[in-house]
Amino acid sequence: MAFEYVIDGGTVAIAAGTYADIEVPYKCDLTTVRVVTDQTGCLILDVWKTAYSALPPASASSICSACKPTLTAASGYEDTALTNWTTAIAAGDWLRIRVVSCTSITKATFSARGNRS
Repeated sequence: MAFEYVIDGGTVAIAAGTYADIEVPYKCDLTTVRVVTDQTGCLILDVWKTAYSALPPASASSICSACKPTLTAASGYEDTALTNWTTAIAAGDWLRIRVVSCTSITKATFSARGNRS
């Protein structure tokens, strides 16, 4: 399974805030997270997870722990270990993609891959 979401700031750097709520329709275990940007810059993302019955997700439901996807003077990020992440996703869970901070980057694509279980 894989899903992607494009965060687009238009002609200015992406502002902090929520950019996507994505439903995951099947049970899976995340294996890889990637972020690709339109230019070199700094970006920190967070991913929150919750069941449909508990929407909306909140910061306390971060699945990244202290290991948020972070680009520092870079245009790409990949994590295949996902150390300290909550990687188990239940069927029907919702993921919220949030920009914590951003400098210079106007467009970023968040990609997550996993194995259906």
